[in-house]
Amino acid sequence: MAPDELERQRRRMWLVRAKRIDDVVLCWMKCMQELMEKEAIARDNPGFQVDVSMHKRCVDRGLRNVADVIFSETTNEERSRMPTRSRPELVLEWALEEVKSPIMIQRARWGCVVGIMPPRIPPPPRDSTPPSAVALPST
Repeated sequence: MAPDELERQRRRMWLVRAKRIDDVVLCWMKCMQELMEKEAIARDNPGFQVDVSMHKRCVDRGLRNVADVIFSETTNEERSRMPTRSRPELVLEWALEEVKSPIMIQRARWGCVVGIMPPRIPPPPRDSTPPSAVALPST
């Protein structure tokens, strides 16, 4: 495969990964919003029957999904630094901390957790040629 095709493939994979994480986080956030709305209705209308348990289960399931996707998208080095997968809230906290990392590539990799999609050109893998040596296709 030609170097420029490899670079395009890497970019596609980078965006697919970010989109996968962004989608699962947005789904969980939607469940959270629906739960808060139902809790507000139940609080404001004590006589009105609102089943919030279904929404709480949705939030719990969504958080587990977020943790599973985050875990599946980590590198071995990142897994060694992250909390156990059985505590999904800690896995999400870990990813949110990575967004604030002083290391640029970590911020770029995990920005999708807070809706920041990656730049057009992702940072190169650590074992690749420097960006200045990669010939980018002209647009």
